[in-house]
Amino acid sequence: MSKETDTLVEQLREAIRGREREKALELLKKGALDGLTQEQRLDICKSLMTLRNMDIIHYLAKQEGKFSSEMLRMDFEPYLNKNFVRQVLARHRKKFDLEDERECENLFEIACQVNDPETVKFLIRQNRAKSRYMLLGNAEMSVFQQCSSIPQDSLTQDAWMELLFTAAASEEGMEKMQFAADQKMDLSCVDSQGRSLEDLMERQIQENRYGKGRRERLRRTRDGQVLKLLCHLRQEREHPTRKPLSPKARVAVITMALVAAAVIIGCGVYFIPRWMESAGGGDTTYNTDTSLVVADGDTVNIDYTGYVDDVAFDGGSTDGAGTSLTIGSGRYIDDFEEQLIGHYVGETVTVNVTFPEDYSSQELRGKEARFEVTINGIYE
Repeated sequence: MSKETDTLVEQLREAIRGREREKALELLKKGALDGLTQEQRLDICKSLMTLRNMDIIHYLAKQEGKFSSEMLRMDFEPYLNKNFVRQVLARHRKKFDLEDERECENLFEIACQVNDPETVKFLIRQNRAKSRYMLLGNAEMSVFQQCSSIPQDSLTQDAWMELLFTAAASEEGMEKMQFAADQKMDLSCVDSQGRSLEDLMERQIQENRYGKGRRERLRRTRDGQVLKLLCHLRQEREHPTRKPLSPKARVAVITMALVAAAVIIGCGVYFIPRWMESAGGGDTTYNTDTSLVVADGDTVNIDYTGYVDDVAFDGGSTDGAGTSLTIGSGRYIDDFEEQLIGHYVGETVTVNVTFPEDYSSQELRGKEARFEVTINGIYE
């Protein structure tokens, strides 16, 4: 590597550390990556990803022969990082070596981590990354739904059971099992030891040492409701002459069960899962275009964490799972919803509210609270 190139590389690293996006792009155009080894180029590309700049990515796409999935390895906790990686995959998915199975496996794993259903669907259609399909069980609902496009013979019976059981035991287990039933996925399957989904859920409930906190009580209640749903679905299969519940009736039954669970444990902020809001048809994906602005009447997907006296309180967070909210619906307390109007997708908004005096949780009654709300996207 020449002295001139060495100087350009150091200047590029400094620009990245200083988050100077335009300067970094200028240095790339001057040849800052010329003469570097593949390992050195990958290391710098990974650093460039942290700048979250599509102009830089477009330039690299023109200059690099192939992208490496390793350049996408970054902290996926911040929503903006997830959003950026989704944009990269949407625009340059075919820039990765899709003939390399290991590369496809890495992309599938990353797509699950950043909640990118389109890349997951793309890889399934290409019949790639089969060994990573089990990751869909713990993925966000919109990603899990891509299970319906997996050919039945793509996985062994044990692999299918692992995927479905992981989904049933996840936070969105009720939603995922209902979706699987509606898509006529085989919920009657058994593993190589002859165990059904109900058997596995029942054993989990019996053997799991649930804690005493509110979150653990909710988890135990949720697992119990999933087991009841699975038993109900089995009864429907075994007695086909009995008229099954309509989708709306199922939604009503499960909604009441979740409301009852919320009342029992005194949840902080109650929200209705996305699948219930979209039950009966409609698109369950949302638009992540950061130029979109929230307006009254929009249905948005958000994540939030609530604080009282700067301390996060139990039941006041989505824990990154995301939830849907229609602005103006009056589902959330005070003027929570109205304070999101006028803000952009991808923006984190501070919402200040006061809990009502008759709120379900005695600890929160009359308290002033602050919510840090990230607007994930707007449903079309």
